[in-house]
Amino acid sequence: DDNTVTVFDTGTLTKVKDIEVGAMPLSVAYSALSRAAYVSNGKDGSITVIDGTRLETLKTISARPGLGPLRFTLDGRFGMVVNTPDNVVHVIDPGTNEIIHSPKVLEQPYQVAFTQGFAYVRSLGSERVSIRVNSSWGSGAFKMRYEGAINSMMRRMRETKSEEMRQYYQK
Repeated sequence: DDNTVTVFDTGTLTKVKDIEVGAMPLSVAYSALSRAAYVSNGKDGSITVIDGTRLETLKTISARPGLGPLRFTLDGRFGMVVNTPDNVVHVIDPGTNEIIHSPKVLEQPYQVAFTQGFAYVRSLGSERVSIRVNSSWGSGAFKMRYEGAINSMMRRMRETKSEEMRQYYQK
């Protein structure tokens, strides 16, 4: 209720500092690449960027109210935060601390998960999953394509006879 996040020393389990963030902080994610923590603030639609060493706010990124879960790719290069009421995911570049893309996704996006090559966006309003190809993020090509639910997608990949697909997924 006080619009803060609390930092704890994990070695001693003691409180280190309270840091003011936006209204209704909902999710915290860390990018090892930028050495910063990112807090999605649902009520005011901001993302607070906190320096992981100094424990100070570096920047506040503006989006729209309704932000939810925030995650970073495995390498920390891109972050994604869902905006459930607007049906978009915002892609964050931790090198610039800016939103670089905001593609529309299926109704009521709620969760984001990553593999090395893909981002999966689960939506509350559909049994389908939105899939992003990670390699296109830096090029500006960022086109959304929709596939079936994860189970049916995985079944199709296993059943495919395409040598190209088998080689791709064996990497």
